[in-house]
Amino acid sequence: MSNLNNILKENYELKAELEELVRTVKENEAKHQGFKTVQYSCLLSESLVEFSAKPLKYLEDIFNLDKALLFIREGCYAVASGCVKAGERVFVKSGEAFDYTFLEKRLYFGSNSLMLHQSFRFPDAGDDYSFVLAPVTDRGGITAAIGLYSSDKERFGKDRNFDFITELALMMSIALRKLNDSYMLEMQAQTDYLTGLPNKSMMEISAERWLERYRDYKKPFAFVLLDLDNFKQINDASGHLIGDDVLRRAARAVRNAIGGGDLLGRFGGDEFYMFVETDDMERLAVMENNILKAIGSISDNMGIAVKLGISGGGIRIPEDLERAETFMELVKLADERLYAVKKAGGDGFRGVTDDYRQKRPQA
Repeated sequence: MSNLNNILKENYELKAELEELVRTVKENEAKHQGFKTVQYSCLLSESLVEFSAKPLKYLEDIFNLDKALLFIREGCYAVASGCVKAGERVFVKSGEAFDYTFLEKRLYFGSNSLMLHQSFRFPDAGDDYSFVLAPVTDRGGITAAIGLYSSDKERFGKDRNFDFITELALMMSIALRKLNDSYMLEMQAQTDYLTGLPNKSMMEISAERWLERYRDYKKPFAFVLLDLDNFKQINDASGHLIGDDVLRRAARAVRNAIGGGDLLGRFGGDEFYMFVETDDMERLAVMENNILKAIGSISDNMGIAVKLGISGGGIRIPEDLERAETFMELVKLADERLYAVKKAGGDGFRGVTDDYRQKRPQA
């Protein structure tokens, strides 16, 4: 009877081990398939925000993580330029943070988050978690890092196999390079080759962003069409190379005269466009005067006899919204005001600060 009990006990234990083994195999298969999903979504992501919402979110769900975060080294990818945070899981960090943490191109893991640079710690989680932080390399340098965090302090211990993290970091490198290359191609298609400014195709895209900002946050703005006065005479008399130099100088002059949050683009030929914040009408008046002065000095600086000038016609949002149903109708209104300035002799603006100038005490 004793032998029978031992046999039954051994069979029961063996069955339990087999069931546990089958469970583990199935879980590993599910995670393997899930990891493939993460890899594919990395390669298919078309923006950093999508990177946050899909592959990183999938990582959290598949591997039961509290957080999966991607840190991008500032200055390494044009797609992240001007960005501090993209979505909930992608952050751009200074090179100093990377240099301090990654003295070598190796994984960092443990349960003492104090050993991590503050930039890579799990936000708002205190120190009660375990982590693994893997460098993402591109062309020999560390360009990003992938961080996985768990409230289970034993999750990322010394006896863990981190091969999948290394494979994940490699996939992130390929995906970020692909995303950045796509972004660069898009920017080239939307950038004027001569001046380096956004081109006409970017105008409607930018308009939608500015209109959306007004709808969501009631931020007023002005759209202004600009046209250089006497440019054709300069181009005909001095040649196209001089004309191109004039256009580049004009672009720099206007760019330097407007605010950092404002947008200047090239409409085509000797025409430009601007999106300008209009919270401060006095600042706008100063900006107009600075543009007129800067453009007026180009001829003298280049030793050109013909005097270069500039005319501008603009619309204001929300004041002019009732005059048109679409943005292109607003562009047409700005163009009509620009033509009125040209017809009156040029070298001036209409439609942006007119009300302010009428109310301003005359000297």
